[in-house]
Amino acid sequence: MAGYDKIFSSPNDMDKKISAYLRHCEKKKKIPTAYGFAIYSKCYKDVVRSYERQYPEYAEPIARLKAHCQEALITGGLTNKLNNAMALFLLKANYGMIEKQYIQSENVNVEAEIKLDDESINKIRNEIQELRDEKFGKQPSTNNKGKLN
Repeated sequence: MAGYDKIFSSPNDMDKKISAYLRHCEKKKKIPTAYGFAIYSKCYKDVVRSYERQYPEYAEPIARLKAHCQEALITGGLTNKLNNAMALFLLKANYGMIEKQYIQSENVNVEAEIKLDDESINKIRNEIQELRDEKFGKQPSTNNKGKLN
């Protein structure tokens, strides 16, 4: 990687810098972040990202850094040392964490055969008509041949 070779000479070198950065954060009572590590290493965050994308051998130390950053946000949010809303936002935005809502449902199909006599059918029709009249006003009625009465 042209121009970046002097920043991290090997995954072991990066791992040592990460360890030193984490000790620095602990000493200064700072929350470790990927941005903070980049600044501590005198580079841009994009440099760290490019190492992660282009060099698989750097994946392990970068994953360790991210794990420490996540853990600091989670612990800080749980102990109220951090603003809970900000910790939650950072976990979602930077680490893909999401709130899950579990909904359990069961689909049940029921078949029933209901036999009604003419009197029951007429009663149901009248109740439906009354509900329509209440909601929409009385409408002209029709006979069973579709003609207005």
